[in-house]
Amino acid sequence: MNRIFLLLTVFYAVSSCMADIDLHTDDGEQHLIIYGYITNETKQHSIQLSRSVGFFANGQPAGVRDAVVTISSDDQHFVLTESATEPGLYQTDAGAYGVAGKTYTLDVSVDGQAYRAVSYLNDIIDIDTIVLRPSDAFKNAKEIALFTPPLPETSNYYSFHFYNGDIALTDSLFQFTIISDEYVDGSKGIDGMACYYFLENKQDDLITGNLITIRIDAITKEYYDHLSKAKAEVGSSIPIFSGPAANVGTNIQKLSPADKTPVAGFFTAYSSRSKSTVVE
Repeated sequence: MNRIFLLLTVFYAVSSCMADIDLHTDDGEQHLIIYGYITNETKQHSIQLSRSVGFFANGQPAGVRDAVVTISSDDQHFVLTESATEPGLYQTDAGAYGVAGKTYTLDVSVDGQAYRAVSYLNDIIDIDTIVLRPSDAFKNAKEIALFTPPLPETSNYYSFHFYNGDIALTDSLFQFTIISDEYVDGSKGIDGMACYYFLENKQDDLITGNLITIRIDAITKEYYDHLSKAKAEVGSSIPIFSGPAANVGTNIQKLSPADKTPVAGFFTAYSSRSKSTVVE
């Protein structure tokens, strides 16, 4: 009885210490966010300008209107036009493309302030073939195996993206894969590396006649580092209550010395190559 009485006493003592606490948080300073890219593909390329919102704010970040946005190399100059339907989205014409081996500069002028970012467009990689085959790693699974010739010496970092017909299988930061030459011997190429798995419960999606496609982007080390840190930010922390692994950096530079606006985002150039196989 004494033990039970002691436990009840402790329980009520602890319970009586519980109280609601109102936490009053202030929003951080508003950031200008600049994000976009140019590739070797002939298409409409986009740069998105927005301003950050508070953690508890409803809705998406507001697009930044009336900016002047250009992308240029030594012999190319693209003036981007703001979308009539999506504020803050600036686009080239449909015939724009980047050239491997060139350095591209993004210039943005908004509210009397100027911003710049620079990125090198790596050489295009070749893909011999991709194969959809039974997996040795997972029971009753199928895998996409990749075969390439030797990879360009200047291209040491890659992101892999996969499609089943018109459906993107890796359409978020958390899903697509980024790798470096640390894991691939570029001088020998890639010889049958398994790079995507259809587990047993996903094989109903493999419809006969569908095209399974891989897109490989040859990205810069700076963009690889940016994506790695961004993935760490959105992933689980280990230990569970530890802080983020690292702050996600930016390559956007402020050109106006008096500009105190915090800036986030990234501009990059990369080359893409795709290859498909038919589901049999």
